Amino acid sequence: MLRKLFMMSVLIPGLAFAGWQSSDKKTADETVAILTSNDEVMNAYLWLPEGYDANNQYSAVVMVHGCGGAHYKDTADQWTAKYVSGKYKVWGKLLNEQNTIALLVDSFTHRDNNGDVGGGVCGGDPLERPTKIDPISVRPTDIAEGIAWLKSRDDINPDKIGVLGFSNGGTSALAFANHGMLASNEEQLQMDDKQWFNLPFDAQYQASTVISLYPGCALNGYSDATQDIFDDAFETNSESYIFAASDDDSLPDDTLEKCHNLALLDAGNGWETPNLQLNVVADTDHQFDYKENDEAPVEQTIARILALFGSM
Repeated sequence: MLRKLFMMSVLIPGLAFAGWQSSDKKTADETVAILTSNDEVMNAYLWLPEGYDANNQYSAVVMVHGCGGAHYKDTADQWTAKYVSGKYKVWGKLLNEQNTIALLVDSFTHRDNNGDVGGGVCGGDPLERPTKIDPISVRPTDIAEGIAWLKSRDDINPDKIGVLGFSNGGTSALAFANHGMLASNEEQLQMDDKQWFNLPFDAQYQASTVISLYPGCALNGYSDATQDIFDDAFETNSESYIFAASDDDSLPDDTLEKCHNLALLDAGNGWETPNLQLNVVADTDHQFDYKENDEAPVEQTIARILALFGSM
């Protein structure tokens, strides 16, 4: 079992495709307002496949943005709600080409309409970062609300919903994957320090496949609310994958070690589900998925991610 936890790179013959240019992206088809269980209205963006038919059922993927937010920056500290960042437009297009609906949930603007709530999310002392968008105790809720919203639609196959998290959002995706274990274990529900996720533990919030791109993998230390609670409580119950950059200068030096330890911890906890698999993509840096290049490891990694979602 453990031998499947770690791969140095991802190369799958027959799944390669040409690297994209920055213009190879698609504007979201719809901007939607999701009423959450906490009576907040969360912004989100929806991409629909070409030839979309409301009478059919589609697989879907919830995308989870990083520290930069869902939008372009107007200035170094200000986001605009007018334009979705190009990276998510690229992924919206790629997923649509697989006949999959894509939904990008926006964790920032409904918590601060000026759009500057993202400032400081990934800088400085982790314990001094904004707790209202904590990637461990708050943002997984946004993922779950996006999933619940998708499952409420007649055009979505509720058994084929995935999660794709980027950087800070990738860390949230891992925390969300751990919530899946809590939702399935009645004994865990009685442990107050594990009930960090303020939602009913219900199937409407579950995903089939969770993929985390270049996450920090530090599931402790983001706030007092999450200090130490994941030391021995990480265990997934869905297909879960990390795709980390081999030469990530944007994250702490011990990030790969932390990611590897999460995979080992998940495997050792004995839950009878697929283990978290760590994949280190060779010769790449942070945000390797959004580049104008034809590098084989990047191409093949993106191809594998699309194939994983296609096999949900």
